[in-house]
Amino acid sequence: MFRMYENEFCKRKWKEESVEYLRELQRFFDVVENVKDEKLKMRIIYQMLKCDEVLTKLAEKY
Repeated sequence: MFRMYENEFCKRKWKEESVEYLRELQRFFDVVENVKDEKLKMRIIYQMLKCDEVLTKLAEKY
């Protein structure tokens, strides 16, 4: 079981150590921070995270 988790961690390492990715993610959160409506802010963040997960899976597949 640990093996599987370890493999998943290694597969995402390429993204989590990318300076460009992390910089753009920070910019996204900086922009969203200025949204006054808390419900809308959470919906935006949630949707971005869903999109990020789908793109990550596609990138790892190919």
